Amino acid sequence: MKHLLILIIVLSFPALITAQPPAKFSYQKVIRNSNNELVLNTRIGLKIDILQGSESGNSVYSEVHTTTTNKNGLATITIGSEPGESLMIENIDWTIGPYYIKTEIDPAGGTEYTISETTQILSLPFALHAKSAERLTGPLPETDPVYKTSAAAEIKKADTTFWNQKQSVVTVGKGLKLSGNVISIDDKYFKGDTTKAVDQLGEGIAARFPGDEGIENHAAVVFTENFEAGTLAAVLNNWTWSRGADDHRLSLDTIPGPEGSTGNKSLKMTIKNGVGGDGSDLRKILDEGHEQLFFRFYVKFAEDYGYNHHFNSLSGQIDPTPWPVGSAGQKPTDRFSSTIDQLTRNINLTGPDHTPPGYWMMYSYWPEMRSWQTVEGEPDGRPNPYYGNNFMPYNPVPAKRGEWQCIEIMIRLNSAPDKADGAHAFWIDGVLAGHWDPKEANPVEGYWIRENFRHNPTHASAQPFEGMKWRTLEDPEQFEKLKINIIRLQNYVSSTSWESAQNYLNNNPGFNINMEEATVWKDHVVVATEYIGPMVPKEE
Repeated sequence: MKHLLILIIVLSFPALITAQPPAKFSYQKVIRNSNNELVLNTRIGLKIDILQGSESGNSVYSEVHTTTTNKNGLATITIGSEPGESLMIENIDWTIGPYYIKTEIDPAGGTEYTISETTQILSLPFALHAKSAERLTGPLPETDPVYKTSAAAEIKKADTTFWNQKQSVVTVGKGLKLSGNVISIDDKYFKGDTTKAVDQLGEGIAARFPGDEGIENHAAVVFTENFEAGTLAAVLNNWTWSRGADDHRLSLDTIPGPEGSTGNKSLKMTIKNGVGGDGSDLRKILDEGHEQLFFRFYVKFAEDYGYNHHFNSLSGQIDPTPWPVGSAGQKPTDRFSSTIDQLTRNINLTGPDHTPPGYWMMYSYWPEMRSWQTVEGEPDGRPNPYYGNNFMPYNPVPAKRGEWQCIEIMIRLNSAPDKADGAHAFWIDGVLAGHWDPKEANPVEGYWIRENFRHNPTHASAQPFEGMKWRTLEDPEQFEKLKINIIRLQNYVSSTSWESAQNYLNNNPGFNINMEEATVWKDHVVVATEYIGPMVPKEE
């Protein structure tokens, strides 16, 4: 029987296999069936064609593969590793593109291909470009449309006359200024909205770095932690502040890591009921703030894990202290945060509740947050009117116990105090699970009730999500200073968490919850200004 498959294609051209001909490059895709379910651990047949000129252009290279998807539905092949049916791949003249990759697939592992997908090639390994460069002679016309419309394209020889001499301020083309020996960019000219909606981000950085090896060298990456240092003390040197290193709460553990990991250590965070502190933390204050950040990590809950109070977060604060300062219950004006947490209750009322630890969801503080005290979200005079607002996907995704999950969260700040164009989102194992972004062509729809945004488009009060004003400071200098500059790893298991676990056991006899300790492992932390995505395994 033939199956309809949906392909999510990930090109990983910079992962060069060899620097000498025949050139090769890695190619990956996630495969789903017609029910949007991942096709896992299945042998499939692939036919690859490189088309010239357009999506329907002539094929200049063709080859066939058989491969097996992994447990996440990811298929990985190396283009150029199989004998081509036409022109050798190293003989393609990449300068006379554009070129496209056409993929055809047989879910039975043969050559009866039932679905086709064509994607433009946007980048190539250096070695492939080098082969084309060997054939180039004479002057080359400038064809880059980005360069042709930039300020640099307008710089003429006369503009460079005084570049080695002290000057006051000279305008050098559009958006560039020369002051003394310093050329600077005029932010007012260049500043524009180049961010994409979260449902249009494409492949992640990790696809180019199998096993995460070398990912720290990517220009968009601002912080990494793989917990492979020799001692816990050496790991903590990579962080600004920690809690729990002097007892059982923080330790390095040697356990099988997530798929694709090349290391053998993970961070173990354990909280014991009534023994020692109720939280284990790692907090990193970044060297500079950012308008948009992605925070990816792997997590594995113990098979008998119950509840926690709070988990991992991205936040922003002007001149933050090294340690966290408590401000729960209050609406912020000069800070914001978004925490990826778990909740057993389906706040959207679109399905059943879930067993502990619960569904993944976002818990956020920002200047226009809603109060828990009234249905309308306004305070009624009682103390502590504002606690984190809750965001859960329409189809909530459960946190799993006893196996690794890849979690990635994102905050994008609003561009001006009066613009609600900020967003936040999260991905589970590379799949966009929760996204609240007004830039999307079809933003999620729902309605507010108390501190909850209920994602339910069928409700009579449902409206498109209005966006986030993460910062509303009117002073321009203060507005620009407030950016995303803090990441935090937590396993905060409060007395309320233990009470909730006991109540769940009382109502569900026989369910496995350890009432003495709550342990979780974390690994492969990456923070970047671009979407990161799950780790991919190294080829054998």
